[in-house]
Amino acid sequence: MSKEEVKGHFLPDEILDENAKAISEHTFSYKSFLWMRNMAQNMQRILEGHNLAELIDEYLGKRGSAIIVGGGPSIERHRHLDILAESGYEGTILACDKMLIPLLKKGVIPDIVGTVDGDPRIAKYYDAWVKMTGGDPEAIARCFRRGYNPHFKCYYYTDLMFDAYRRILEEMIKHASVKTINCTEGGSLHFKHPNFKCMKLKTFLRRYKR
Repeated sequence: MSKEEVKGHFLPDEILDENAKAISEHTFSYKSFLWMRNMAQNMQRILEGHNLAELIDEYLGKRGSAIIVGGGPSIERHRHLDILAESGYEGTILACDKMLIPLLKKGVIPDIVGTVDGDPRIAKYYDAWVKMTGGDPEAIARCFRRGYNPHFKCYYYTDLMFDAYRRILEEMIKHASVKTINCTEGGSLHFKHPNFKCMKLKTFLRRYKR
């Protein structure tokens, strides 16, 4: 399979605007060797049949709901870890690596912890907003999008890279076989679709105990 064929599986151009396309192209060009090397090193496990479907059978197949714990600012702003720890929630808990220790400190043991990008060079992406604009404050401001979340009645800012990720995530949610609920009480993820809704975390935990 060629590099272009691999990219086609992950980057649906029809849902990306020009900024998102440029960011996706840059990310793929910069990270493709790392991804391919990782795939090669784990090919034996891949050939043995290990895949994410096993996690679905092991966890989601036995429980009705799942919570994904990310590392956004609403975690501390709304005391979400305390709320989760006090709720007695029995569903599946998935966490990004950044939130593993904070969760354990609250006595919450996640079922699954995921690491998406462990490359320390990723920090260079954040320097690229300054470099691309020559340090012009007005140009830098244009690299961020201010939006309003009507469900939680709050404003938010997102940069071009994460806005591209948001667009891709929206399309994935629309085509998924499960419903996704945004319980961050903020953030840029808000759109109308039967597979998606926004809800306060306390409300979610009352409705979905497991």
